[in-house]
Amino acid sequence: MTDIQRVHSPAGAITVLLPMYLHFLGIPHSYFVAPVASLYTIGIAFLMVSRLPVFSGKRVGKHVPHEVVLPVFVIVVLSFALLISYPWEVLTIGTVAYLATLPLGWVSFRNARGKTEAPSVATVPGFSTGPAAIAAEAGERGSQQPSPPIAEQPLPSERATRLN
Repeated sequence: MTDIQRVHSPAGAITVLLPMYLHFLGIPHSYFVAPVASLYTIGIAFLMVSRLPVFSGKRVGKHVPHEVVLPVFVIVVLSFALLISYPWEVLTIGTVAYLATLPLGWVSFRNARGKTEAPSVATVPGFSTGPAAIAAEAGERGSQQPSPPIAEQPLPSERATRLN
């Protein structure tokens, strides 16, 4: 299941700057760029405050097997070298890739939630809810022993205080 329930601030800040990245890449301007950029910014702001499940790498695992340490290290160094050499291209590709993966987080969350949810009362065969079913169940439990009372917690004023 995902750990994050919205686009967090760092990801939102990098993502909202996509129109600026495109400007620095030299994308030609036209009369509709400003309204589109404004709507895009409002859309990212909505994503930052929404409850859209976003994939989190926390569940991937913290242990990297020994045979993939070198390839992972090379990929990380190569990506930082590309970021330094071609910042606007790398930021644009990364932002578009991140936006493309947002639906995957929602699908993953939906699938994980579907696997962990218990069946609802309405889907349990032979189980009905209603006054007659509740009365019948109460009659069946009449021969059972009542549960013991729950012990009451002392009031804060009655608790022993710790002296230093």
